[in-house]
Amino acid sequence: MIMVMRTVSCPSPRRRPLRLLLGVCVLSFLLGQSVPAAEPSLAEAIAEIMPESGYLAPETDYLAASPAPALTEESSESKAGFELESSLPAEPAAASDIQRSLDELKEQISSLQAQLEKKQNVPDTSKKFSARPSGQIEWDSVLVDQSRENHAKYGDIDNDFATRDVRVGVKGEGYGNLSYEVTLGYTGCLSFKNVMLTAADLPLLSTARIGYFKVESGLNYAQNVYDNTFVDWESCDRAFQVGRRLGVASIHFSEDKNARLFTGVFTGKNLSIGDKKYANENCDNVGIILNTRLTVLPVYTETADGTLLEVLHLGAGFRWVDPGRDSVTGANNTTTLQVSPVDWLGDMPPLLAGKLDTNSYTMTNAEAAWQRGRFGILGEGHFGDYRGYGSAYGVSATGRFLLTPGAFQKYSKSNGTFGGISIPANTRFVDCENWTCLEGGGVWEIAAQWAWTDLDILRDAPQVSYYGRMNQYTVALNWYWNPQTRWGLNWIYAKPVSGTGGAVETASPLNTLACQVRFSF
Repeated sequence: MIMVMRTVSCPSPRRRPLRLLLGVCVLSFLLGQSVPAAEPSLAEAIAEIMPESGYLAPETDYLAASPAPALTEESSESKAGFELESSLPAEPAAASDIQRSLDELKEQISSLQAQLEKKQNVPDTSKKFSARPSGQIEWDSVLVDQSRENHAKYGDIDNDFATRDVRVGVKGEGYGNLSYEVTLGYTGCLSFKNVMLTAADLPLLSTARIGYFKVESGLNYAQNVYDNTFVDWESCDRAFQVGRRLGVASIHFSEDKNARLFTGVFTGKNLSIGDKKYANENCDNVGIILNTRLTVLPVYTETADGTLLEVLHLGAGFRWVDPGRDSVTGANNTTTLQVSPVDWLGDMPPLLAGKLDTNSYTMTNAEAAWQRGRFGILGEGHFGDYRGYGSAYGVSATGRFLLTPGAFQKYSKSNGTFGGISIPANTRFVDCENWTCLEGGGVWEIAAQWAWTDLDILRDAPQVSYYGRMNQYTVALNWYWNPQTRWGLNWIYAKPVSGTGGAVETASPLNTLACQVRFSF
């Protein structure tokens, strides 16, 4: 005991191996237990027990106060194992491998950075404009049944069977935010339809458009013609539209695209592409159209796979028009108003028609639509104030129902209009239990529409015209064979109450049965 105390009070270099042996025994015992993978390595444990100076840390000197254990066979084996394990270069080799891997990773990162810098200096060919062909063909067959009053007032109106409309075009996108469309149509003569370039994600303007395209006014006319429920737009909607014009427009959207604001500036005169070398050569003042349309979706519900469950559409528009003046006479360019059940027959005269000599007018419209599942209703109203003449009015209401379960009409937030019909797979016209009924037979739809137009202001028109009012009723049965092909059968009953030359207005009903096959791609 005295010898031990002397060892503590006056350590001798010869006693260091005994302390080392004691530490090794304890460490060997601990290493013999089950050690988790996350425990420190052997080299780290030894480094903590034995400082580089070779002396034990002062706080561990209490181990020397106990008798040194005898060197048994087990402790000898532990010491031998410790010496063997300490002699292995496992830990240094692992550190070297890690350092080598880090050096290789740095080289790879440097190489990738160099490649990226080189690529940024070369134009990305994937951003060039794409090109997708598009087109539409419509064949119409029309049977006309005139009353005696109608025949006496408007003359004989023949039946017709013809290719109503042929359109071919190309659309595409490029450079991340640009899109374009060029469409050529033939309706008795060649003419351009949409010729426009659109840029999205612009500062202040949001989405900008330039070219020859529609002046938006109303829900029916704003949507694509091949998405129209009927063979043609209803009469009051056509009466107050100005068609396509050369212009520029800006389109703003809310964050979720449930609100859309369209604002455009267009030429007052229709300067159709290809009219002449200089479209305005006979018009010193082509006029101007200021147009805006706002649409909102208070309700818009769809499933995760895109099935539209319910939508409530509300909208309003305003248009101010200066029709311009003739460069030779200085007279105002005339403003034409006309109404007919269908406007594509060459020998069908408009039932209400006339031209106004006004230097400006305004047009205000309101629109609303609600669709839930397969059922939908739509209504529009138009109010025109023509300087020097007065006001003209028009309202319409439409109801439609898809007979095929699972089908619904799409809605385009980008255009603020309804789109085509979504056709479910393996559809059936009749849901039979024991036998197959038109398996894969597309979607069937029934629809009805009423339109009323008041053009009594044409009574004071400077040229001979038919003034008055007209009610129009349309019933439709549509078969959407596939997303690109539709058969439509429309019965149209038009009842104009019209007069000319100051005469009293009289009714002259007209029945029209129209069948249309429409194909688009």
